[in-house]
Amino acid sequence: MTDPFRVRDYWESRLRQSYSLQGVGYQRLGTQYNKWMYRLRARVFQRVARGLGVDWPAARVLDVGSGTGFYVDQWHQLGVPKVTGVDITSVAVQELARRFPRDEFVQLDVGKKLANDSRLVTRDYAAVSAKDVLFHIVDDAEYQEAFRNMA
Repeated sequence: MTDPFRVRDYWESRLRQSYSLQGVGYQRLGTQYNKWMYRLRARVFQRVARGLGVDWPAARVLDVGSGTGFYVDQWHQLGVPKVTGVDITSVAVQELARRFPRDEFVQLDVGKKLANDSRLVTRDYAAVSAKDVLFHIVDDAEYQEAFRNMA
């Protein structure tokens, strides 16, 4: 019998080995490919977000699956003063807190039920980003819970 896939363990191990865009990107396609893909993602993200007509310097933003902070940095480039980020791994939360000391980072699995008194549940956000994270949730019930949590 095969042991069940443990998503948190997988990402903890992967990010401890390579806390970089390569570590969160497509490993088999190499560093240059990942750099190119993230440059493209940044361009599209900035174009779309700027076109939304939101006063980003006055906005609160939640970034789900913050990983190495790529999208946290994108939000700051838009002028968002403080980003709240969540990630399933402790390594990401620790590194993100070190890199972005004015922001807030919480370790949690977005596919699991959140406590009603969670500080994340009681806040309103102008935007929630969950880039490159939702397709990693392969359990249907957890996928639904992730959307409930983000809503």
